Amino acid sequence: MPSPLAASERPEVAAGYAERLSLLVHKLAGELLDRAGELPAFGLSAREYTALAVLARDRPGSQHELGRLMGLAPQLVVSLTDGLENRGLVARRTNPDDRRRTLVELTPHGEEALARADEASARIEADVLAELDESERRLLHEMLCRALGSHAERRSK
Repeated sequence: MPSPLAASERPEVAAGYAERLSLLVHKLAGELLDRAGELPAFGLSAREYTALAVLARDRPGSQHELGRLMGLAPQLVVSLTDGLENRGLVARRTNPDDRRRTLVELTPHGEEALARADEASARIEADVLAELDESERRLLHEMLCRALGSHAERRSK
């Protein structure tokens, strides 16, 4: 495992961050989220963006499953989906396979908002991660997915 970079190799990164992976990841996530808030075209909070992304890709079978995939308590999912529905980004309907469950689905307006947010997010990532080449970005992405997947698997046991 490589050792942390020497102070001379990490300009503008405080040693307190550079020596602690968890703080570096937190700082990077904060920078990405802060920058996302700067773009008016983005138009979504991080939680709303996450919900739209999960709905589009994972297609959860219920509002409850959406919450589970996002790691949110049921009352937070209801509030989140209420807001998205009020803005015309999602629609709720009864699950035809289980009438006790409520499906949450993207509307065409929600699909457009997600596409704009994805474009904005890609620009932000390119700027924040400008020091990494494309292969390093892919590697970072793969490693984060593995780490989070492993963590989620251990938590569910």
